[in-house]
Amino acid sequence: MKRDNEIIDLDFTRSLGLDNELIHLIIDIYINQVDEFISLLQKYLVSKEWMKLAEIAHKVKGSVTFFGMKELEMLLKKIQLLAQAYRLTDLISKEASNQVLQEMEIKDIGNLCRSSFVADHGYDLFKKFKMSVSEREFYNQAISTYRDAKNINVLNFNADKVITLLKLSQTEITTKKKYLV
Repeated sequence: MKRDNEIIDLDFTRSLGLDNELIHLIIDIYINQVDEFISLLQKYLVSKEWMKLAEIAHKVKGSVTFFGMKELEMLLKKIQLLAQAYRLTDLISKEASNQVLQEMEIKDIGNLCRSSFVADHGYDLFKKFKMSVSEREFYNQAISTYRDAKNINVLNFNADKVITLLKLSQTEITTKKKYLV
């Protein structure tokens, strides 16, 4: 059972029905990858390689989800969306001035976000995503992410928190591995 001050929920991992030997192997892989994850997150953030930042956040999100790290999963999703929004704003800024961008309607920005999503992930994935949210929700999420993207401090704050939690998770999972029977 996960306590309030813990990051990892191995009960979730155990519920997947995997044997302990496989879980130990996956834990070892995670422990060995954390430093690389942190290094890449920092590198792509500093170099403003938004798509690479989004890709590494997505990759790490899969790993932390496996160990039931809900807060870290949520933060990584936000970083992924913000990085995609930054990429989008970079593309838009090449074609439009800030004034034009500010005058765009929510629907226009939503359409640009949808176009970017389709370009990056394909139309089939977009259709699956669209099934889970209404058109209005999609635009609202796009606008919220776009507005957050205008403030780089939001991304930096989330990245700092993710790095701290990744380091803590590395220590915590090493300890919990010993008690995994």
